[in-house]
Amino acid sequence: MWVRTSRVSTALVSLALFTALIATFGCGGGSGPGNGGGGTGPIPTVLSASPGEGATNVGTNADIFAIFSTDMNGSTINASTFTLSGGVSATVSYDAAHRTAILHPNGNLAASTQYTATVSTAAMSSGGKHLNATFAWTFTTAAADSTAPTVLSNTTPAQNATNVALNTVIKFPFSEPMNTTTFPATWEIAIDATHSVFLTPSWNATGTELSLTPPASGLPAGVYDISPAALVPPPEDVAGNALTPFTLHFTTVQP
Repeated sequence: MWVRTSRVSTALVSLALFTALIATFGCGGGSGPGNGGGGTGPIPTVLSASPGEGATNVGTNADIFAIFSTDMNGSTINASTFTLSGGVSATVSYDAAHRTAILHPNGNLAASTQYTATVSTAAMSSGGKHLNATFAWTFTTAAADSTAPTVLSNTTPAQNATNVALNTVIKFPFSEPMNTTTFPATWEIAIDATHSVFLTPSWNATGTELSLTPPASGLPAGVYDISPAALVPPPEDVAGNALTPFTLHFTTVQP
């Protein structure tokens, strides 16, 4: 009877010691990166990413996004914690309002190539907790674009238009986004053999439409033949394909 009581007492003492250890040191895998130890608030996770896992035909100029489950410490979202395979040089930023990390490649990605984007456990929440686990996903870029861009038919003025007002904004719509830096900052446009006018190009947000606004005095009256592809060097799309030759012909009203 004495032995049985002793065993129960010993078990109770052991349980008390074990409980004290749990209270003091906690349980789980420690407080290293990736397990959420230390800090306050919820353990961060990556809720979604763009391009998505397994995405194909991704543009070679695409940005990469990772959206988190909680507010993050922006200083821990950087080019060391958010990376792209293949040694891609990139600028990484954090949009706090949308809890989103943004990786912007410093140049176009290679065509028809699989990439792996990775967010490491060194990324931390604003409360000081590490990402629960390394988050990685893959996507594949689109094939190289070898199609030459064209000027679409809905120009302003219309092809072969007559009696065009002298304050008309000349517009060239393109079949795809153009590399706007391959166009001159100021464009000299010849009017017959003896006159010319200098116009400054402007672009829409997508780089698919160029506008030439007349000066306050209006366009000089005359016959116009404007050939964007004849510029030197020739204009190109964002993939480096030269613009297909095209000439816009119109005649203004006569003064």
